[in-house]
Amino acid sequence: MSSGLPLEHSVAGVLKRLGLGMHVEYAYLRRNEHGQDIKFSIDLRAIHRDEEQGLLLSLLIECKYCARGTQWVFVPDESEAPFNEMRRSYFSGTDLYATNSVSTLTTMNQYNQDVTVLRGLQIAEHGNVSPGTVAEAIAQLRYASLEQSLEWTGYHLTTAKLFGPGTLRIPGASVCIVVTTADLCVLKPHTTLEAFEDAQTLEDVTTPQPFVFLEAPPDASFVRHAARRIREELGEPQLREQGLVDHLDTLNAASAATSLNDFILNHSRLEPAVFLIVQYGHLEAVISKILSDAQALAILDQEATRRINNRT
Repeated sequence: MSSGLPLEHSVAGVLKRLGLGMHVEYAYLRRNEHGQDIKFSIDLRAIHRDEEQGLLLSLLIECKYCARGTQWVFVPDESEAPFNEMRRSYFSGTDLYATNSVSTLTTMNQYNQDVTVLRGLQIAEHGNVSPGTVAEAIAQLRYASLEQSLEWTGYHLTTAKLFGPGTLRIPGASVCIVVTTADLCVLKPHTTLEAFEDAQTLEDVTTPQPFVFLEAPPDASFVRHAARRIREELGEPQLREQGLVDHLDTLNAASAATSLNDFILNHSRLEPAVFLIVQYGHLEAVISKILSDAQALAILDQEATRRINNRT
């Protein structure tokens, strides 16, 4: 059980029952402080392709098995208006060199503010505290999400090269998910230090939740890494090598993102910024809700797509 394999296998079973295509382990390279590329991976990637809406949806999933009695405790986001109205979506979109646009700005408005959190830590049954457990899972997903965006963008370029710049290239949206067997709980708002000191159990100062949205914007290290990786994969020398430089003006005119620079700024400074953390027992319901959101929110931004078509 402590290996995590039974949990990964069970999560994969839930995804298959919901009709999602499965990839066990999604590997990528990440450069360390010594300039060496080290192989990392996340546990699962599930794919849902919606031809009717023209969307490729990917679920990037990291599984964290915890012994019974373990709790993940989160600090709530107690921001008040107008700051709580500026929350980012838990969908992260990749539009570069796609012919349609993804609009994911209003997703979190559908959810109660109680499930929006800013940071968390793990408390084991006997009181051992592990502040890094949640952060490590988030970091693995963040770097994997960037590599997936590069992968999708490369596919868009290949499609344009083979079939012409005007060929339909659908955008991708991804959701970064941590699935854990730990119980999730959020500190009660406005709890005082005296209340913590007087509490007999953790339940006195927390509220259980089946899932939470963890807001965790990229740090400076990731910003530098992302900018470097995007230029390595999509810079002019690489595009020239693929025979695409002469077609860039036409390609950009038919693309949802206006420039490579926009892509660098968005993905290195902003994406992904929201991570969905789910208690395993509630996974099927949460994944079903994600699939429902992908349809109900009209993720395709028709107005932006019309503007793109007018440019061509």
